[in-house]
Amino acid sequence: MPHLAYGDANDFATYWGVDIDARYEAQVNRLMDMAAANIMMALSTAGADSCTKSDAADNYLMQLNCILAAIMYSAPCWPNLKQDEKQMYLTWANEQLTNIRSGKLELCEGETGSEFPAVGWAEQGASEFAAARIISNDIDRDA
Repeated sequence: MPHLAYGDANDFATYWGVDIDARYEAQVNRLMDMAAANIMMALSTAGADSCTKSDAADNYLMQLNCILAAIMYSAPCWPNLKQDEKQMYLTWANEQLTNIRSGKLELCEGETGSEFPAVGWAEQGASEFAAARIISNDIDRDA
């Protein structure tokens, strides 16, 4: 099965400051893949699943993947999170997934987030010639 996660067992170990025994590395990678499904679905909803991600976005998605894996699954090498810590991380992760789905987070290169400022200018038909140009431009755009 191909690796689908935004991080791997090494990223997980580094993020959480845990040691992963070589016996559990494949299991951790599989659980990271499973946790990544939530991220993939959010990206797909936003139409950001196949775009080129910025370096910051790649790191952000890896962090989110590590957090989702730790709160959703259990393994012998997992961080020892208390229930209130899991709830705090789950609340944060759900907010991040909501922000991804809504496009509030700009993960794709090229200023694609929903909160990126955009300005559109209305053409003004101050004369007969300007009005004709507006109509011509509109026809050209729709063709």
